[in-house]
Amino acid sequence: MAEARRSKNGKPASGGKPGKRGRKPRTRFGRIMRRIGLTALIAFLAVTVLGSAAVIIGYNTTDIPDPNADFQTNTTFVQYRDGSQLGSFAVQNRQSLEYEEMPQTMKDAVIAAENRSFWTDPGISVPGMIRAAWAIATGGEMQGGSTITQQYIKIMYLDSERTMSRKIRELFLAVKMNREVPKEDILEGYLNTIYFGRGAYGIQAAAKSFFNIDAAELNVPQAAVLASVLNNPGMFDPSGGEENRERLLERYRYVLDGMVELGTITAAERDEYAKDLPEFPEIPINERYGGPNGFLLNMVQTELAAKGFDEAQIQGGGLTIVTTIDKPSQDAAVETAQKYEREAAEAADQPVEGIHASIASVDVETGEIRALYGGPDFVSNSRNWATTPRMAASAFKA
Repeated sequence: MAEARRSKNGKPASGGKPGKRGRKPRTRFGRIMRRIGLTALIAFLAVTVLGSAAVIIGYNTTDIPDPNADFQTNTTFVQYRDGSQLGSFAVQNRQSLEYEEMPQTMKDAVIAAENRSFWTDPGISVPGMIRAAWAIATGGEMQGGSTITQQYIKIMYLDSERTMSRKIRELFLAVKMNREVPKEDILEGYLNTIYFGRGAYGIQAAAKSFFNIDAAELNVPQAAVLASVLNNPGMFDPSGGEENRERLLERYRYVLDGMVELGTITAAERDEYAKDLPEFPEIPINERYGGPNGFLLNMVQTELAAKGFDEAQIQGGGLTIVTTIDKPSQDAAVETAQKYEREAAEAADQPVEGIHASIASVDVETGEIRALYGGPDFVSNSRNWATTPRMAASAFKA
């Protein structure tokens, strides 16, 4: 019969099917763990594919919506016949500027304050999103973590609701806008839209409201103040008391540090500016319809409506209305009417509020009104005594 085969070292050769030597048979536990691992891998891949598909579908089906109407309005200005300002109408106090008209100081300060990666990020902030997600996961409120692009979208196109669905839509819109709209256009829209407090929307109105200058004149400290204030207008308005000024100074120095980090000012400039806040001038209170001129503004508004202008055009259309009113004549009319009101009240021993003088000065060749006094204050009493029918008696002389 056949001899038993031996290997070269004299030991019997292994028989059976060829295969790896020394392989241990699988245990039941190993087989179960292998199946669990395979199932987990398949589930992970499925979630990844579905998640990617959801992102792609969400991105492609998200369109940039129409802007919120109020944030597209601009202040309408009413002028005397010489071009000086008589008053204004507004839904929101705003004068939009072109990107090239905006001072570089303001662009630099806002980016340092709100979004230092603005020029390079994809419209969203991943670290900010992680912080927001962590806050939600630990029971906190829905947070922002927002870039300038996200802030602009929330104000201009969405709303301030703190919901997950609104936040997800904001992210899709931010990425889409960042890919389709130049960064300069996004920054221009943001700086014309954002609220600074004191009723001021956009940097032109803010420069007037805080420093009584045009935005083009803002220096670095003034721009850094406005960039600080927009983060929380209520808490950082310097007119709100010493606590507000302390908070503002801290935020102001943070903005200056950011400008150094971005290379838009030097460390030496920062050290000089950071010593204290800039001076804040006294700003005249704007009571749009207050005083005698309120009657003129009301008449202008009525005449515009009669000519076919709707409320949206009048209040927020950014119109410039030149009236026939002559400023020196108007000032003289107000002074004269109020002088005789006081004298008549004293002579009759009556309160001046019961005396209703009125003046209307009309160019007899054209019919244009040059001056009109309808009362001391339109806000407290809107009856226009210059246009109210009443007996003139001997007070009227041809």
